[in-house]
Amino acid sequence: MGEDRYIKTAMLALFAVGGVALFRRRETLGRGGEVACQFLVSLLFMLLLATSSLDAAILDDGGEHVINTAVTGHLVIDNSDAAAPTAAELITGGSVGQNLSVYGNSILYMRGGDVRGDLNSGYYLGPDWSRARVHISGGTVGGSIHTWRGDHVVMSGGSASAVDVKGPSMVAITGGTVHGIVRCWQQSQLALSGGTLERAFGVGGTSVATVSGGTVQEGLWTWGESNMTVTGGDIRGDIRSGGDGGDSNSTIILVGSGFAIDGVPTGYGIYYASDCAEDYLGRLTGQLAGGEYLHNDVFIRSGSRVVLKPAPAANTAWDVSTGHVLQASNWSDGLPDSNRNALINGGQSAFMSGGVFSVSSITIGDSTSGAVSQSDGLTVVSNVFLVGGSAGSNGTYTLNGAGELVALAGKIGVAGKGFVSQSSGLVTIHDQLHVAAQVGSEGGYSLSGSGRLMSLRLYVGNGGTGQFTQTGGSNIVRDQFRVGNLQGSYGTYELSGSSELSTMRTYVGYSGTGLLVHTDGRHQATDRLVLGQDEQASGRYELGGNAVLESRWQYVGHGGTGAILQDGGSNVAQYIRLASMSAGTGAYSLSGGRLAAGTLYIGYSGEGEYSQSGGMSEIDVMRVGFNAGSDGRATVAGGSLTVGTLRVGDGAAGELQVASSNAQIIITNLLHFGGCSVFSAVADSEIRMSGSIFENLNIDPNALTGLANTTLIFEGDAVISTFEVGGLDDVANTDFTIGTLQVGGVVGIGRLQLVDLFDNQPDWTGREALHVGKLIIGQESHLDLNGINLYCMELIDRGV
Repeated sequence: MGEDRYIKTAMLALFAVGGVALFRRRETLGRGGEVACQFLVSLLFMLLLATSSLDAAILDDGGEHVINTAVTGHLVIDNSDAAAPTAAELITGGSVGQNLSVYGNSILYMRGGDVRGDLNSGYYLGPDWSRARVHISGGTVGGSIHTWRGDHVVMSGGSASAVDVKGPSMVAITGGTVHGIVRCWQQSQLALSGGTLERAFGVGGTSVATVSGGTVQEGLWTWGESNMTVTGGDIRGDIRSGGDGGDSNSTIILVGSGFAIDGVPTGYGIYYASDCAEDYLGRLTGQLAGGEYLHNDVFIRSGSRVVLKPAPAANTAWDVSTGHVLQASNWSDGLPDSNRNALINGGQSAFMSGGVFSVSSITIGDSTSGAVSQSDGLTVVSNVFLVGGSAGSNGTYTLNGAGELVALAGKIGVAGKGFVSQSSGLVTIHDQLHVAAQVGSEGGYSLSGSGRLMSLRLYVGNGGTGQFTQTGGSNIVRDQFRVGNLQGSYGTYELSGSSELSTMRTYVGYSGTGLLVHTDGRHQATDRLVLGQDEQASGRYELGGNAVLESRWQYVGHGGTGAILQDGGSNVAQYIRLASMSAGTGAYSLSGGRLAAGTLYIGYSGEGEYSQSGGMSEIDVMRVGFNAGSDGRATVAGGSLTVGTLRVGDGAAGELQVASSNAQIIITNLLHFGGCSVFSAVADSEIRMSGSIFENLNIDPNALTGLANTTLIFEGDAVISTFEVGGLDDVANTDFTIGTLQVGGVVGIGRLQLVDLFDNQPDWTGREALHVGKLIIGQESHLDLNGINLYCMELIDRGV
């Protein structure tokens, strides 16, 4: 893992200055190979700083990368060795000076940046099939977009100079701008439902295309044995069936109403070249099914045909017990398109094993039940993908193989029951995905194997009861991920296996009740993790096994109730707040695994509690009680707790309890007891002060009675620690008595100086003193009394 991180960091540094690097998969290298690769990367990086003469980059390590810097040459993304689409590359900015090539089972999301050459998807793989997945929603491709042999390309934004589709590829254009010609060859499939094509749109070979929206400024044409169906869109140029040279058996189907040729109304039917003078049908007018009007000249070349068909109903229903979704006869009113809604209901099922299926929306199970299984091909839903529509319905959708689903939004369990099972393939939801969308609904999603899910927002238990189980694959949520969203909802997310969950913000219990059980895999919330967002919300996170949790902020009980229960795994955060608002209640229980935090607030503004009975925690700063009115409690009953600065009751109520003599507590900078602090400890408790300062600003000796049961060990070699005394300068006084004070002798020597900087005895005049039960001074260690009296019952001086 460390080697991978080193290589990726060096690689991104190379990108920033325009370098070259070749990264192979770790499994092909032994330990010596890994070290050699590291040395090569370091050498290349140093040479690059001196010359900046190399200009290409190859990504084939199977990892995930975010690219927003400059690559002056050719960028190659190649996961050809993978059995299924796995890692994703994300381009958000920067530039690629030459071509960008995506090979094999790679996935590319392009949301910005400038590719000054061509974007090649599997273009140079020769006879080998490619399964690359390319999604373009922003940025600029200065050259052409090329596809080849089995790739999927979805363009919803951005711009390109041209698009060249070679089969058998599947391409969907739903937005963006293409400045040049769009051409589709050799068994390819292309669906145009949005965006702007500033030149023509042509289809040849045995390709199939649909046009249901968007703008085509210089017309449509077909040649070879291709087929194009036009149901909508703004078509501003001529419509041509057949190429300019040689025979053709191509067909253009125009679906609409009110057709007329040169102003004369005409019926529906088929028109051949032999029916027309000079292959010219005339000026065709009418209204397409999508509502747009035609005003084009229509040409029919030899052997070709134009078909005029009536506009179908707005909805079309599945009409057979089982069959392929692209078979028009299986639907009640013909094949749906991006202007029409599809319904699969009545206990019927459909399957998809290839091709492009484009619909406005689809409902699987509306009043009874329905099922769809997709093993290949590309499904494009321009609006909402619904599974389990009305109350009482039951819908299922299964995605496996190399299938891909792209939708604007998704609802799994709208008012009924809906379930999605994804073991491979790719699902992209451009906006929100709801699992259990409405009150009374039930929704389930199972993500496993090599499946990949990407959405803008994901709500599990939006209004009903939602269950999401992830045992493999990756789930990427670009914005907010909520488990238990609305009040009264219930959401559960289970993350295990070799899984990856990546979000910007994760909420478990936003306004409802949420549970996230994480036993394996990795969950990264780049901004924050919130448990119990609103006052009525409840969120619980169970972390164990080999799980890895990483986030910048963690709010446990923000306005509601939140809890983290960790018995294994690793949790790494910059800031953790338990009870971050006055109405919040937050708890953290550590019984195993590792916790690493920059700052841990226990009772930030509300009631917070931290308990540790096992495991290991490493915290830079721990605040027990923070803002006025808050209440924090920290209990250590086992495991290892290492803290840089520990402040207890500093400005707010805070309590520290050592509940077992087996607990290991190490303070490396400061142990501070404030005016609102309480400290209790069982007999034979121990706190090691490694180069640390001891401060006591409490004036109530009864609040810190745990000191009498504690051994404070000061160590740290050359570091001189200070100790704030607080007792009366009276041999009979026991205020703030320390059970055992040990200077050095455990890890290195100790150097300790007594100080009296705070008045712990406001009713006492004169300097204060220190009372200890046992004083131990280790060999070569030093205790500087600094003019302050120290009273002890027993003295052990190992330096004598």
